[in-house]
Amino acid sequence: MTTYLQKCILLLGIIIFCSTSFGQPVEIIRHEQEYSTAQIEPVRYNGAPALAVHFRGTDDLHYYADPQSAPTPGLELKAAAEAQGVRFGQALFPEPEAFYDTSQQQNIDVYVGDFYLLLPIESYSKELQLVPVTVRLSSIACTSRLCLPPFEKTLNGEIDFSTLDTWPEVAFIPAATARADTQAVEKDDDLRSLGRSASETALMLLLALAAGLAFNVMPCVLPVLPLIVSRIVNIAKERPSRRIALGLTFCVGIAAFFMAMGVFSSVLRLTTGAVFNLSDPYRYATFDIIMVVFLVLFAMFMFDVLPLTLPSGLSGRTADAGTFGGSFGMGFLAAILSIPCSGAILAAVLIWVQTQPWLMGFWVFLLMGIGMALPYAVLVAAPNLLNRLPKPGGWMEQFKKTMGFALLLLAIKPLAALPKEQLAAVASFAVVAAFSAWMWGAWVSFSTPRGKKWLIRGAAVLIAVSAGLWLLPQKTDLIEWVDYDRGRIEDAVAHNRPVLIKFTADWCTNCKILEDRVFRDPQVAAALKEANILPVKADTTLADFPAAVDLQQIYGIPGTVPMTILLVPGHAEPIRLPGIYDKRDLFDAIQAVD
Repeated sequence: MTTYLQKCILLLGIIIFCSTSFGQPVEIIRHEQEYSTAQIEPVRYNGAPALAVHFRGTDDLHYYADPQSAPTPGLELKAAAEAQGVRFGQALFPEPEAFYDTSQQQNIDVYVGDFYLLLPIESYSKELQLVPVTVRLSSIACTSRLCLPPFEKTLNGEIDFSTLDTWPEVAFIPAATARADTQAVEKDDDLRSLGRSASETALMLLLALAAGLAFNVMPCVLPVLPLIVSRIVNIAKERPSRRIALGLTFCVGIAAFFMAMGVFSSVLRLTTGAVFNLSDPYRYATFDIIMVVFLVLFAMFMFDVLPLTLPSGLSGRTADAGTFGGSFGMGFLAAILSIPCSGAILAAVLIWVQTQPWLMGFWVFLLMGIGMALPYAVLVAAPNLLNRLPKPGGWMEQFKKTMGFALLLLAIKPLAALPKEQLAAVASFAVVAAFSAWMWGAWVSFSTPRGKKWLIRGAAVLIAVSAGLWLLPQKTDLIEWVDYDRGRIEDAVAHNRPVLIKFTADWCTNCKILEDRVFRDPQVAAALKEANILPVKADTTLADFPAAVDLQQIYGIPGTVPMTILLVPGHAEPIRLPGIYDKRDLFDAIQAVD
């Protein structure tokens, strides 16, 4: 009997069987268009009672059948059930399917799409009737492009043993080789600890330490190395007790960031069951914008455009507090800058940690912080080692400015994560923010009169805030524009539907003014919809774009934008609205449609 026929028979039996309901399928995981759900149903297997877990999903999202081919051992699909007075046996899995993994360059065994597994009921109390049951699933799901975070899901239902005789018999042939690592579990901690051993734990903790060490040579941290080295050199000149105290403060600053991440990860895991990935913040536009502006501003410090100075009297009086605060802040900053460059070691540790108890996750984060701080702790404890470092001098100033350009290059990463329509606005705001920061720091000195200082700095804040309010809000289109397509336009006109073509370009400032002034007006959107006008956005950013070619060849306009053209069926000539115009001009043109 083929696997396909087995599935059909089992599914037919489950559909017919309705005396015991387990509710709707539970969504296990989803990413964009890919998803997988699971539902439990009581069945009979070889005459004995069992639970069937029916998975439904898309054909690309898959679970691993073999622990050796999973991203990390222990992340293959596991299932276990528990109910009061019921003992379940080892989960029975179907024959896996072959899936070509491009990263491993080979076929691997997976479970994908629609499939099911069985949880045999080995024994139960005869007096049982309606019993709550819990099925726990754990695994990692991947597509052909990426792997999603590991998960643990719980399915709940009820077993009605009084209807045992009506449970459908299923034809199910389990995989030839039993999965030795899927023994039934009766406690939540047992499921969490599957695949974990003392040697594996020790290895992963060492990897966490190594990941922290590796952060110090990543491109994200290199730009601040001149500042870090300078601070260590200054610390080394202090008396031993103060040197050690300042050095520890710097190291604590590094560790504090990772401790905060560990606490957040643990709290998130305990309260929601979700897991935390250091790359998650980059999925949010607000965080990306903050990082772009922060990196640009920090580059300005590297270029000495933004000064960092204190008056001599003030620095003398606040040396103790300021230096300790600066040491802590420098360590914290170095840890923050390491995040975007987390490499393969960090990825492996994070994937493994998300399958472990929350306390293990906290220790792993802490060890990463300790690993990153370790080299600096050694240099502070043994300042003689500083003699082996290159001597401070002009080279450090050149290196610092070189790293300023590296920071600007690094700012491209969060900038590229933003939607296309936000790129220019965010880049512009970063420049304005840098200018405002320059005004704040460079246009005044400690001898500047208080009134003038407040005036200049108030103007700097006003410029930055005004630019942010104007540039940063993401604007939504009230009109459902369609991309330029000559054939679609001709078809619409042929079917007696008017067409409005908005010729625009990414580099066109007047086009953006027209967009805000006219096409984001609710009255304009309503008028176009009421007149059944097809709105077309024609992009002429590059000369070889179809819209740019047709603007000149078909409409006889030599590439001037903004240009709005209204095609009215029955009219020999289109209505042209060049440049920037008022919405009343557009309303007058729409009147021709009526």
